[in-house]
Amino acid sequence: MSDLKLYLVTVVFLMNVFVAVESDCILSLKENFGSPQPVLIQDGGLLAPKDGSVFVVRSETLLVACVGDGRYLVLGNETQDIAVAQAECVSGDLFRVEAWEGRFKDIKCNHPPWVSVDRTGTPCYGGNEIVR
Repeated sequence: MSDLKLYLVTVVFLMNVFVAVESDCILSLKENFGSPQPVLIQDGGLLAPKDGSVFVVRSETLLVACVGDGRYLVLGNETQDIAVAQAECVSGDLFRVEAWEGRFKDIKCNHPPWVSVDRTGTPCYGGNEIVR
């Protein structure tokens, strides 16, 4: 294979890799989560990242829920009249909830969710403890 063909194949391959990575959503626990944070469900279970980041494939959805009486989703600065919605990965840290599109950290609850939890004794990122 000539050097030019090899170069072009390499460039096309790298462009595809960068486009694929850019298309998915990668969320850092330190930077991309707002407060008060909704309960997050991925693939039917509570979202439980292991390394400080959450990976969501483009177009995949997370169920976001503000649990308890009088708890509602806040999208950007607007309180919604819903407590549960699907948040779809657009790209990077951008998500779509119904007609709203914005940064994942701007998906919050109007008050902390009202839940009961069990301590697991299992450590997770940053020395915190996983609860169920």
